[in-house]
Amino acid sequence: MRKQVIVPLVICLFPLVVMTACSSLQNGGSDIKADRINYKDDQITEEEIEEPLFKIEHPNWTSHTNSNFIQDMAFDNESRLWAVGDGGAVRWDLKDGTFQKITSEHGLPENHITAIAITPDNSLWFGSDQNGIAYFDQGEWVYINTQDGLSSNAIHDIKIDQENWIWVATNRGISFFDGTKWEIITRADGLISDMVYSILVDSSNRIWVGTNAGISLWDGETWVYITENDGLGGRLIRTMIEGADGSIWVGTQDGGVSHFDGITWKIFTEGDGLASDWIYSLVEDTNGRIWIGTRNGLSTFDGGIMNG
Repeated sequence: MRKQVIVPLVICLFPLVVMTACSSLQNGGSDIKADRINYKDDQITEEEIEEPLFKIEHPNWTSHTNSNFIQDMAFDNESRLWAVGDGGAVRWDLKDGTFQKITSEHGLPENHITAIAITPDNSLWFGSDQNGIAYFDQGEWVYINTQDGLSSNAIHDIKIDQENWIWVATNRGISFFDGTKWEIITRADGLISDMVYSILVDSSNRIWVGTNAGISLWDGETWVYITENDGLGGRLIRTMIEGADGSIWVGTQDGGVSHFDGITWKIFTEGDGLASDWIYSLVEDTNGRIWIGTRNGLSTFDGGIMNG
């Protein structure tokens, strides 16, 4: 039997991000990410379904989480929105407003989930703060940690390239899975730093690696380093996206947003209208506007004026 339960769970900035994400998804977009958004008390409807996608794996434990800290978001191929953070994961069906919350009771390795990536066949990759990766496919959980080949169990980001390779950012370099085995890339292999916070796979399948010392760019043959000396606004790279026009947007910690048009870098800071120079997330909507999540709220850039 289905029943409706009223649960307090609406996010203060979430509607803006959802509208942007939904619009982009309807027009072919799929790389939607937001890092930190706070909830406000409100009410939405939760639907308890007869056979939920995620069943209780550990019935003797109960998790009490508030989901107030969102670190990553993604859409699956059924247009459902997934958000992960310090309260586990939540899956929203944006068509009817129902959702399911997933925690360690359902099989996650812990409740602090830092990253999510979804493959074209709808399998889910969850990155955790201290316990590696949980991979969910066809109703089964697979756990991956340093014993399986990861460079670290502290996961910062997960991305999937055009060949369906899995790229994982950790505090000890990058781990990638080619479908057969895990490999590790560190400073000894060419990274500018082993402290990796973000990864971007662009439309040319190049790998952009954001670290605490700038960007390492793999073009398929060599590593190229991009630092403040080259035009970045800051050293620590929190997030990166590729715009519809092929340009690259980089969010830094305390250095604002850096934009690369293929030739030159341009920096946007609080002096240009940003709400804060501490950047957590970047999203482009179907109108070409860049939505920027900061430590002090949301800013937008329409190509001419930065609105904080």
